[in-house]
Amino acid sequence: MHWCERLLIPKRQPDDNQMPVDDDDRTLLPADDRRVGERQPAEPMAPMPAPAQAEAADGVEGQSLQAGYRLHEFEVQSRLGQGGFCIVYKAFDHQLKRVVALKEYMPSGMARRAGNLEVLPQSPRFQEVFDIGLNSFVKEGVTLAKFDHPALVRVYRTFQANGTAYMVMQLVQGATLEHVARALPAPPDEAWLLKLLDPLTAALQVVHDERIVHRDIAPDNVMILEGSKQPLLLDFGAARQVIGDGDQAPTAMLKPSYAPVEQYPDSGHSQGAWTDIYALAGVVHRLVTGKAPPNSQSRILKDAYVPLAERLAGKYSDRFLKAVDHALALRPEQRTQSIAAFRQELGIDDRARQLPTAAEAAAPGKRPAVALWAAAGVVVLGLGGFGLYQWLSEPSLPARSDAAQAAAATAPAAAPSALPPVVIPAPAVVAPPVAAAPSAIDPAREFDRLLQQQSPAAQVSLTLARPAIRIGKDPLQMQLSSAQNGFFYVLIHDTDGQVRLLFPNSVDSDNRIAAGKAVALPPRVTDPKTGLSKSADLVFGEPAGPARLLAIVSAQALDYAMATKSQDGDYRLLLQGQEAAAVQATSPDRSLYLGRLQCEPGKACPDAYGAAAASFTVTP
Repeated sequence: MHWCERLLIPKRQPDDNQMPVDDDDRTLLPADDRRVGERQPAEPMAPMPAPAQAEAADGVEGQSLQAGYRLHEFEVQSRLGQGGFCIVYKAFDHQLKRVVALKEYMPSGMARRAGNLEVLPQSPRFQEVFDIGLNSFVKEGVTLAKFDHPALVRVYRTFQANGTAYMVMQLVQGATLEHVARALPAPPDEAWLLKLLDPLTAALQVVHDERIVHRDIAPDNVMILEGSKQPLLLDFGAARQVIGDGDQAPTAMLKPSYAPVEQYPDSGHSQGAWTDIYALAGVVHRLVTGKAPPNSQSRILKDAYVPLAERLAGKYSDRFLKAVDHALALRPEQRTQSIAAFRQELGIDDRARQLPTAAEAAAPGKRPAVALWAAAGVVVLGLGGFGLYQWLSEPSLPARSDAAQAAAATAPAAAPSALPPVVIPAPAVVAPPVAAAPSAIDPAREFDRLLQQQSPAAQVSLTLARPAIRIGKDPLQMQLSSAQNGFFYVLIHDTDGQVRLLFPNSVDSDNRIAAGKAVALPPRVTDPKTGLSKSADLVFGEPAGPARLLAIVSAQALDYAMATKSQDGDYRLLLQGQEAAAVQATSPDRSLYLGRLQCEPGKACPDAYGAAAASFTVTP
């Protein structure tokens, strides 16, 4: 299967203050202090052929650049997909004669494309957030372009044009580690895991040496390339550079099962290499047990974590299990502090390790989904926006010891070794591009559809405590009421473009509501130690932007299993786009986001429901 191999170039020392002069493969924007809102003159563009005219129709296709459009030396061939903040295209580089991924900043619900193809905020009230996002997009490209490692995302070039910004990236094919894990007939053995962790930890060492923390490592953010079988670390949208000595650790777009305590607001703990080590150890926990580790926030009240050295004794070496347990320590200061120490504790060395054969790697009939991705194309499959981040002050990463520095200075430079095959069965059918599905489900339209088709007698009301909340500071609080008894469900079309079932969730499972009695969300919880009752905080991480809530009250319980894509921490991630359209086709008269009625056989099952919507904005 075709995938675009990256062009290998001599490794250079990164310099934030200069344009590279010896590297024709990538062009960086200088890291200066210009405000994004001050439009910079665009480079000359090639004449636009007739097929490139923007469509007047509404929807994703109308917002996309069309096949044949020339932007500098890049010609758009097709649209691969769209996430909450970006559109990713397959493009041809006429200068270097290769196919690449072209990622365009286009925040859905906030921006529009004018007749001259310029990207503009939909209204003046979005201008500030639009500019912050654009600036962050550019900084992400500059961050990624610093790295030169086979297990890290490859950015060839970044530039601004059409009132927005673009990244030119490696175009690859593969499957996420989550998909690979689901295809394994049994937990992988220690040799398999060490061979996977070797390049990933080496890549993180490169990142940490640049004083940058990834902060969003999870099975969905590790990709296994189809050609080389090399693991690739995705989604640096939540990354932050460690540049100062501030005490406040910034908040990320959290994945609760993989985020350590210091990533939560007001934790009082600094973030650093130990933050990424916790998340990577959580990935190992998912692979060896089939489940993510317990939420670190819940562990503060009652630590239910059972050491792997006890649970899996005899299945893996004691050294390996204790290394993972150490990395998953709840308190940062009790955790493994550096990648070098983590590699040493795991027992990673330079000898070749054999991975499972094809028969061992995949159970019959279970094959991971393989799709065309941009190397940083989490937005291609809608796994998250690139993230809005600031280069905030944080404590620097621990310095290497004198002995380690001396060893590094005298050791011969070694080229990164490729990961021997992580066998991924070929897909039975390669899914067509998202753009080929005109019936793709748009969450915003589905929310409107549910509001229009509700029963007026239900009289559902949803009230928010504040119309805008700040990242990592203000909790989202709401009050829900209904004129009928039933079960309530709250969906959110989030700032990253995803749809999640906010309530009920794996923690708050009681979703009953009584007529005329308001329900406060999040619900109040009781601290088992103090016996005091308080409301759990629902605090948002990055990215910033608009979000929309939809509350549904149904007389009968609803089942969202068919609408669920995966579990995102404590919350279910719902289908959208082409995947949702395929499921929706089985019941076109009923919205997928309404769930399926749970009714007892032989009994009447009324499908009337009530609904209410509310919008808010997440701000930096």
